[in-house]
Amino acid sequence: MIDRFVIVGSGALATFYALKWSKNYTVSVMGTWQESINAINSIARTTPLRKLSAFSNWKKVHEPDLVVWLTKTHKNLESLKKYVQLNWKCPILILQNGIGQETLFYDMLGSNQKILRGVTNQGARLIGPGIVLNTGDGEIFVEENKLFTGFPVVQKKDIKSILYLKLAINAVLNPISALYGVTNKNAINGEAGENLRKLVKICYP
Repeated sequence: MIDRFVIVGSGALATFYALKWSKNYTVSVMGTWQESINAINSIARTTPLRKLSAFSNWKKVHEPDLVVWLTKTHKNLESLKKYVQLNWKCPILILQNGIGQETLFYDMLGSNQKILRGVTNQGARLIGPGIVLNTGDGEIFVEENKLFTGFPVVQKKDIKSILYLKLAINAVLNPISALYGVTNKNAINGEAGENLRKLVKICYP
């Protein structure tokens, strides 16, 4: 059973879930972006019903029931170098897009570290430190584990298929949106939409 979370990261999704979960759980945020850390703590002070705190000094944080890893993947190595100094033994839920991160985590933390995989369809855009816009409600899918009993996630026996599905969506949507300078919801229109559908056929022949 989960009562205390630590979220590693202080970007859009990390901020979103910190604010959401702190209504019912004790949540600590560990990050490196000081403006975001300050903003989250300011929110916690002005809304005392939230059990929320944020830290740039990770050694001040007590070991939780679960760590939720929500940094950008390119920051994993840098963050793991700080995290390994804590010598925590609690499970880690990697809630990032893509595949293959587990190898780096095991290399840094050891083969006995409990790693759980998950993915979220939640949309969030960071407006500023501590200010996040919900751009689309989505569920969290996690690999089946009794730790998640009673927690609002969807447990899956085959989490790999969900991870690959999300990876395929990103592989289609992100480059088209970037190349044509359109938002995700408009990527289905015009020339962007034509090329998007071509990529879909490659992913799903």
